[in-house]
Amino acid sequence: MYNQLLKILKSNSKKIKIAVVYNKRCASACEEVALILTENKNIKSFGENTNGQFAYGFVKAYKTPNCGFSFIITTKKYSERLKYEYVGVQPEEILDKENESDWIKIIEKKLSE
Repeated sequence: MYNQLLKILKSNSKKIKIAVVYNKRCASACEEVALILTENKNIKSFGENTNGQFAYGFVKAYKTPNCGFSFIITTKKYSERLKYEYVGVQPEEILDKENESDWIKIIEKKLSE
């Protein structure tokens, strides 16, 4: 679903200033979007590192039939994303997480410079 959003943002990134803002609550597919947009030189990224949880996919829980022991496994591994596991995607400009309520003002100022 995010491919449509990516297409719109990328096609407009040369026409208008675009800022992407994310924090540690960004995980999984959100991190995929953050990574793709961070790599685009026409889009500025702000915030803090993402959660670092998108190197493995299709997480499934299984329960053993007799004793009810549960275990969780992944069925997909994205090797190229392992460097982000537990570290996350770093934005171009790190913002102070203590002042998260001021992020929009800070970003507006940076984009107008």
